[in-house]
Parts: sequence; C-alpha cells; structure tokens
Amino acid sequence: MMSCAIVFVVVARTHGWQFDAVTTGSMIPKFKIGTLVITKPVEPSTLQVGDIISFKLAGTDTLICHRIIETKQELGNNYFVTKGDANKEPDNSHVFSDYVKGKVVGEVPYLGYATKFTQWGKHKVTFLGSNVPLLFLVIIALGGIYVILTLKDAFEEIMWPGRRLNKERMKRRRMEMHNRSKRYM
Repeated sequence: MMSCAIVFVVVARTHGWQFDAVTTGSMIPKFKIGTLVITKPVEPSTLQVGDIISFKLAGTDTLICHRIIETKQELGNNYFVTKGDANKEPDNSHVFSDYVKGKVVGEVPYLGYATKFTQWGKHKVTFLGSNVPLLFLVIIALGGIYVILTLKDAFEEIMWPGRRLNKERMKRRRMEMHNRSKRYM
C-alpha cells in the first residue's frame, strides 16, 4: 500500500501535480490547517464557479487554495474572482489564468504537517558566521544531548561502581513489594 502511494506521488509530480500543506484557516471547514491538498494541472478554460484552485498571486511565491466564485473577462484576458470559504469577502486580487497552478482534486487531513518537516533541510540559519541548514543544527543538538547523557552514565559508573547495583536492588525490592500487595488484594 505504501509503495503504491510513493509510486503515485512520483508519477504525479512528473506530470505537474502538486502536493501542498494548508497553512491558514481561510478554507475551513473544507480544509483545516495541516491538510495536504492534491492539485492536478488543468486547462484554466475548463474551470468553473465552485472549483477550488491553487494559484500564485502576481509577484509572489505564496501558493493559495481558494474557491472560484466568479469568472470574468476583461480586455481579452480571462480571470477568476476567488474567496476562501471562511473569509467574508472575496480576495482583493483577481487570479489571471497564467497564475493558476491547477484544480484541487483531493486532500489528506494532517499529512500537510509532515511536509513541513521535510522543509527543515531547506531552511538556513546563521550559526557562528555561516549559513547552515536548520536540520543540521537540530541533529547536532540531539547528538550533543546523547553524548552528554552517555558520558554522564559512564562517569557515574566509574565514580560510584556500586550505585547501579543498589538501584537495581531497590527496583527489585519495589517490584516484589508490589507483587505481594497485589496478592493480598
């Protein structure tokens, strides 16, 4: 099942499909924050009022998924008036056909959160004068914690060799007492 999903995603992406996370509540209740939306490329002339489209506004890289509430033509250019289901007013900017990425054809609740984790390797932060991926810093921090805890255990074993044995004896006694008390209940 998982391999079928992976094959679908790989093949779909090579044919222009997009998989994006919903990051705002503008389409609630249709899409909650964290939903993964699946967008299929379509010819803009086939879109109708009521379709949910994925588009970028002119001059930005922000991807938006909103519902078409009206189609218009002005000076030979087709454009769409869109609105988020949770918004009271239509979007300020009209969406021209060139900016439409496709029609939303499916969604998977909560899977959009997972796509955010895959972005960690792309985000860069300045650390000690160098730009490094955020994921690198997280891995280094977790590795450092592991090393410190391992060294602490080794140090305790060297300094107080009988301490671990005492802890194990106490744990066994507690378990015995617990088992005895269970028998008398």
